[in-house]
Amino acid sequence: MRLFALIIFFAVNAVLQSAQAEEIHRWVDEDGRIHFSNQPKSDSSKNTDKTQDWTDVQGRKTYSDRSPDQIRAERRRLMRDMECMSGLTEIIHSPQNPPRSEVVLLTARWCNTSRPARQYLKKNKIHFVEYDIDRSAKGRTLYLSLSRKGVPVLLAGKKQMFGFRADLAESMLQQTGHLARSR
Repeated sequence: MRLFALIIFFAVNAVLQSAQAEEIHRWVDEDGRIHFSNQPKSDSSKNTDKTQDWTDVQGRKTYSDRSPDQIRAERRRLMRDMECMSGLTEIIHSPQNPPRSEVVLLTARWCNTSRPARQYLKKNKIHFVEYDIDRSAKGRTLYLSLSRKGVPVLLAGKKQMFGFRADLAESMLQQTGHLARSR
């Protein structure tokens, strides 16, 4: 009987302590946002949570648990991984990849440099297959298998062009036999 009473005492004590620890406080800040916490609102600080608010470039009110500098740094890291190569263009000869019999163009709808690449291929009547790296699983897989990152990517034979310049594209396509040599 004593053992049973001790067990009940400890069980009731544990329930009471956990009920006290789980008290939830709710308040509304000056901006009308609702906050919940296990501690009452502190009057000493205006904003007790770590949420920052600011206006983004489109004029929309933005709330985040990261500062604008942290978000800009993350965007820079993402753009390094997947940049739209408008100023830089390079051709890489990749002997490890099998030669392609078709011309492949990897693009992204957000990249403005992809449009001139597509128009150049159409204007010169070059048969090509285009993959959007955001919308196509095959295009994304192909893009991730490349040694460099950036769009647009023009693949012909064993050559890869990252970015786009018409004169370099013409030279590359002539070397791979996809474009007849000019007179």
